Amino acid sequence: MTTVRSGRLDPLDRDRAVPIDAPLYERLPSGWCYRDVAFTSVTFETNEDPVLDLLPPLLTPLHDPPRVTIVILECRESAFGTYDEIKVEIAVEIDGDLYRYCPYIMVSAAPGALAPDAALAMGREVMGVPKKVGHISISRDAGQVVGTLERPQGVPIVTLSVATREAVDPDEIGLNASTPVAHLRMIPSVDGGPPSVSELVRWDTVKRIDARKVWRGPATVDYGVRSSDDPWHRLVVRDVIGGVVFSGELDIPPTARVLHDYRTAEA
Repeated sequence: MTTVRSGRLDPLDRDRAVPIDAPLYERLPSGWCYRDVAFTSVTFETNEDPVLDLLPPLLTPLHDPPRVTIVILECRESAFGTYDEIKVEIAVEIDGDLYRYCPYIMVSAAPGALAPDAALAMGREVMGVPKKVGHISISRDAGQVVGTLERPQGVPIVTLSVATREAVDPDEIGLNASTPVAHLRMIPSVDGGPPSVSELVRWDTVKRIDARKVWRGPATVDYGVRSSDDPWHRLVVRDVIGGVVFSGELDIPPTARVLHDYRTAEA
């Protein structure tokens, strides 16, 4: 008599990632929390053509010319430990509503720490954020905050600088405004066909700003190597609008909303 045995692992677990018995990250009812975060951001105008090349259908630039913000986050306490990241956000409209769309983002280990694999994997798999691993260095000197992204290490992609010239109220510069983020969540098919997942998703993240620690001032964005692997330089800096340095907290909710399923539209 032969006994047929089958695995008991639940392949439909709602909240865990692989490996199931030692998940890289888990979805909790509270979502993913970030505390003690320092933000450095520079906003500038760029050309329309490269922006349109990065936006999926249904998204249109909010401004003419389009506006881009590059943000460095120094995450000192988070659900994924201590790490840094730098991202590009484009101000866009979807059905008349304002969103921030992210086409590029890189995560970097904090000094003496492991690479932030959980932050990278959750961002890509759950949120649809196009995360890669880079090397971010940040310095504070002569009244300025300076951050540089390298990939590979030693090859500069972009450098930001913001002079902390003037303390300002966060409401004065719109920091407390609640703007959802949109991501293209795409997972390739194993059989070489259309993507298994191709969704435009909306995340309503919550940001709390420490009003005592908001500074603005003159800013610069300088591209280094014109990398074909990481072509951030295509977003040409036409006119720098300004830079902001601030501190606060960030909460990412445990679930989001699918705005559009591109696979269904193609069916």
